[in-house]
Amino acid sequence: MDLNQLEKYAIDLVLKEMSEYKDYIDSYNVRQQMLGIIAQESLAGRYIKQIGNAPACGIIQMEPTTARDIQHNFLRYRPQLDGIVNRFYNSKMSLEENLIGNLHYQMAMLRVHLLRCKGSIPSSLEDQAKYWKDNYNTHLGKGTIEEYIRNYNIYVVQDK
Repeated sequence: MDLNQLEKYAIDLVLKEMSEYKDYIDSYNVRQQMLGIIAQESLAGRYIKQIGNAPACGIIQMEPTTARDIQHNFLRYRPQLDGIVNRFYNSKMSLEENLIGNLHYQMAMLRVHLLRCKGSIPSSLEDQAKYWKDNYNTHLGKGTIEEYIRNYNIYVVQDK
């Protein structure tokens, strides 16, 4: 997937809509972190469903249980943000189908996931890789900081 096009036609639109939310922050770091997660999690869109019988979905490889947790334990208490995210949800599809095939919803859920994380998104690539590992992949995940940096350089830097 061309990440420049993804940023232009999906990320930009979603972040513009989300700017209506009172606590929302958009920045270069946010965008680079989102692109880095996509590069790492799905090899920039190569995979839209986790290999095997695993539950992760879409180019952000978010599990439906994580999406439900975001809905019930974060968005539920932020009705303005919930309303913005729900603009992107296609009610004719299941949650899993939205996470697999609805790029706008995926970008909104990725951004909300990052809003839940402690601390600001860092500016350096190495610190963003650590931020991803701590907040997205977690210590239980198989991904490594080195792998994140490598995939960022392959899929994000080379696309620029």
